[in-house]
Amino acid sequence: MAQLARLIGRKESGAFYLAWAREHQKQFNDEMWDEKHDCLYETIGPRGPVSGLSPGQLLAASLPPAVLQPDLAERLVATIERVLFTPLGLREAPGAEQVSAAWLGPFITAHLRARRRAPDAHRQAHEWMVSLLRRSGNLLGRLPAAFRVGLNGTAAGPDAELAPIACGAEPTSIIAAAELLRVWIEELDRSHMGSEAGAPA
Repeated sequence: MAQLARLIGRKESGAFYLAWAREHQKQFNDEMWDEKHDCLYETIGPRGPVSGLSPGQLLAASLPPAVLQPDLAERLVATIERVLFTPLGLREAPGAEQVSAAWLGPFITAHLRARRRAPDAHRQAHEWMVSLLRRSGNLLGRLPAAFRVGLNGTAAGPDAELAPIACGAEPTSIIAAAELLRVWIEELDRSHMGSEAGAPA
């Protein structure tokens, strides 16, 4: 709203909405951050905050502008990488065997922003994407809604380098394919091309 107000020449309205957004951001960081677990609370209920960890918390660090302040975003991404990340996607909860490739898009975006788009962060993100493409080459363009993995992050089953789990009547995830394509174009390919041309990533 602040940006729209500025574009149409209403600077006072823009300043109001920007101040409102900053107040909302401060309140969110103060109330939703779980200092003990280096992540966000899952919800604030009648009896107070409820601890937990899920991929959805990435939205606080990946959507622009990020609602989480930079130092907290970096800690959140590190926690999610340690607890939920696998080469095939993100676990739905700590210890879960089912992972979703669709959450790799927000995860990589949040990872790059939390690391301030440092070159090593780009290299790591590129390696994750290449690893997924190698593992799922025969499913490219029709990624399943979910994979089943073991506790160590590898696909479960004797021949389950790819172990798609059908989700309803349609096992293919359009969201996963779209998110991975978005990340490749907006985050990785663009920065690579910009670096070659001498432009800032």
